[in-house]
Amino acid sequence: MSDRLLSWRPGPTRDAILAFLDGSRNVPIDERVAYLDNDGTMWCEKPSYVQLDFFVDALRQRTEDDPSLADRPEFAAVLGGDMAAIGEIGLAKVAGALTALFDGQTPSQFGAAVDEFLDRYRHRTLGVALRGVVYQPMLELLGELRSLDFTVGIVTGGGTEFVRQLSKPLYGVEPGMVVGTLIGYRFDRDDAGRPVVRRTVSQIGKANEGGAKLENIQSQIGRAPILAVGNSGGDREMLEWAQASRHGGLAVLVNHDDAQREFAYESQAERSRTMSRSPRSLSDSVGSSSACNATGRRSSRLHERRTSAAAAAEPIDLVECVRFGLWRLVSCGWATAACDSSYGLDVFGYCAIAPATRCSPAGTLSIGGCASRGCDLHQRT
Repeated sequence: MSDRLLSWRPGPTRDAILAFLDGSRNVPIDERVAYLDNDGTMWCEKPSYVQLDFFVDALRQRTEDDPSLADRPEFAAVLGGDMAAIGEIGLAKVAGALTALFDGQTPSQFGAAVDEFLDRYRHRTLGVALRGVVYQPMLELLGELRSLDFTVGIVTGGGTEFVRQLSKPLYGVEPGMVVGTLIGYRFDRDDAGRPVVRRTVSQIGKANEGGAKLENIQSQIGRAPILAVGNSGGDREMLEWAQASRHGGLAVLVNHDDAQREFAYESQAERSRTMSRSPRSLSDSVGSSSACNATGRRSSRLHERRTSAAAAAEPIDLVECVRFGLWRLVSCGWATAACDSSYGLDVFGYCAIAPATRCSPAGTLSIGGCASRGCDLHQRT
């Protein structure tokens, strides 16, 4: 096996990505542009968003200084985890109240608050620090892209300033290449009369989801991608944009399928039926315009190393992506190597013309070079 993308399980998905990367050498360097979503694509987004944890943590600290804040309906709902109350109040109003916790702060003050939180962050259920929730396969993909002189950006539905604060230390992506939901600023002067800008509670434009991602990429960066990676319905248009490249772009949809070692859930993108899938290529060696990767059982290094016996005993559902974006859905029982093949589905639910037949041997977990043992999808702290 190639020593590239070692944490990606061998198979059609990995092969398609490597072929695409090799073909990208034929694209002018200034057009080698890749955008990746953040939550659920670059790092774990369950059971709650890291940025939401940041705001809730800030709220708890503020209520220690001023207990009366906990009586505000928006804050009471957040502190109590009352989703029904949050829905009744309105998510926009709750988000505005949380944003107001940092109203008037300068970018450096807000950045310091983010750094302080992230330094002591521990994932609620996995118990790992921030770097422990970053997906190792995606870091390897970023490394491959940089080796090919790609310009790489993070395009997130989260707050721009929050993600900019961590994009370089975590991903090596410059803050200026982060596109997200924008908060407003106002001009001011400090006590010495020097000009400063301060955060406001206003949001500039729409939340950075769906078509807004394209609009904000164009207005803030001005360069279309030939590669896009996402995991939700909010990424669909960005994935389509990459596919529409005149060079023949690649869209990669991350599928979360491992409830035991991470979280299993279906995104709106997986249920959508509206994404275009024109088969285009960068070179004669590439014949696909989309690929998928199931984060848990199709990549190595999830969270904790496991014994070979535990890994071998696990039943597993594999999601294989092949050329032109077709999925092959296969249920494999490791103990018997029995395959329950169903008709393949494409990335958004259309039936393929042939049944799936791929299944791994009994007792092995053939994931990125880690055979017969569980592996950790996230980089170690």
